[in-house]
Amino acid sequence: MNMRMLMAAVFAITAAIPLGAAQLSGTWIISGPVASTCIFVQTGQFLSGSCKGSSVEGPAFGLIEGQVVRVSYQWIAHVGQNPGAFDFVGQWDSADNIAGTMIEGNATSPFTAKRVTDENTQVQPHAVQSGLGAGRVPTSFQWYYQFIPKGWRFWTQTSATTWTERYDTGEQTIFTLTGNEIVNNCSGVVVLKGDQSTQVFIPDDQCTKQEALFRFVGPSGPTSQWRGLGLMQQVRY
Repeated sequence: MNMRMLMAAVFAITAAIPLGAAQLSGTWIISGPVASTCIFVQTGQFLSGSCKGSSVEGPAFGLIEGQVVRVSYQWIAHVGQNPGAFDFVGQWDSADNIAGTMIEGNATSPFTAKRVTDENTQVQPHAVQSGLGAGRVPTSFQWYYQFIPKGWRFWTQTSATTWTERYDTGEQTIFTLTGNEIVNNCSGVVVLKGDQSTQVFIPDDQCTKQEALFRFVGPSGPTSQWRGLGLMQQVRY
C-alpha cells in the first residue's frame, strides 16, 4: 500500500530498525520549526492517532513496511482553518528518539522527536479534515437504507483512519480511510469496506447536500459511478 495514494499530503518517518522490531505506540514530542505532540497507536503494521501543536492539529496515521515507517500528518490551522501537511524523514533508535529533516514544500529544516509514554497509550478519534478545503468530516451520522435489508445505518469514526457501520440488527462493518476526493463539486473523504468491494464517500460540512455515496471497486479500481446511499442525519463533528 502506497501512503501517498491514501491522502492529499504525507508526513513520513523512515525508521532504520530491525525487521519486526518497530513498536511505535505512545506519545512523541516533536521539536523543530513546528513543535507538536503526536499520539500513535500501533495495530499490527498500522499506526493511527493525531498530532497537535500550538497553532495546528490534525489526524495522523501510517503503515510499517519492514524497516520503513510512513505516518501521515495532515493539519488544520487553529486560526483561519487553513489546511496543510508536513513531511518528516528521520531515523528511529532504541532510545525512543527520531532525528531527521522536516519538509514543507521546497523548504527543509531539522527536527527531533522523543517518545515520552509507553506503547499502551490510548487515543481518541480525531475530527478529520477533508484536506481539500476548510470543511470538517463527520465523526458520526446515520442514514436510512430503503432496500433489503431495510433499516438505519449508524456510522461512527472509531479511530483516525476507520469508521464503523452498524445495522439495526447489531451487525457491524469496518471501513478504512483511503484518501480525499471531490465528487459533484463536494469535498470529503473516501473509505473502503473491509472486503474491498465498496467505497463510500463521506462529504464534509461545507457540502450543500449531506448525502453519503457509494461505488463498487475491483482490483484495477472503481467499477461503477458514485451513487447515493441516503441523506445523512444526526450528523456530529
